Amino acid sequence: MKALNYVGSGRLAAGAALMLAAWLPVAALGAVRTVIPDEDPGPPFYARVERMAVHTEIVPHDGDNAAVVFYRSPACVPDGFNLMDLFDPPAAFGCSLTIEGFELWRNGPPPVDMVPMYAKFEGLGAVPVWFVSWSALQDQVADGELTVRDLRAMPSLKMGTALLYRENLFPTDGAEHPKLGIRAFGLLDDGRSFELRHFGREGGINTVIRID
Repeated sequence: MKALNYVGSGRLAAGAALMLAAWLPVAALGAVRTVIPDEDPGPPFYARVERMAVHTEIVPHDGDNAAVVFYRSPACVPDGFNLMDLFDPPAAFGCSLTIEGFELWRNGPPPVDMVPMYAKFEGLGAVPVWFVSWSALQDQVADGELTVRDLRAMPSLKMGTALLYRENLFPTDGAEHPKLGIRAFGLLDDGRSFELRHFGREGGINTVIRID
């Protein structure tokens, strides 16, 4: 999403720069930066669904609602693809991105490094976010599988679109200390608004989901 106009934008920009500096590792100063989508096809997956991660328990959830964020159009995801597998290159690259941003690589993008040190994503103004019951999702993935077709069939499904989406990711196997931060605001298909805030790292995961 493009930058918004704020009163006191100079102070806010300075504060944001300090926050980003605190997030970025010192090694990033010498890293290779690739821009999504101009120089980089983006993450090789469709949605934020993970079997195991220090910064996410399957998907961001607050114990009641679970949020599935789609980085690529859900309509393009193969019906039979197991979202729990996360990665699907090169097929995923053929689906339209819902985000833009950049990635930082220690030495260079694939085939030099397979995982970036850091990634920053911002929504293009319409990031699909689907909400389902956390307990129902746990039951659904008990067999280790989750497809888009499964999500669509869940009675608790509430589809939404994030008008503002921002993510800071230090990926597992790429960063020394993996962590994930997400902030999203948007509307559900039924007209209600939602807010998603998630921060996860080793030793703690905190998620706030508000639906009005």
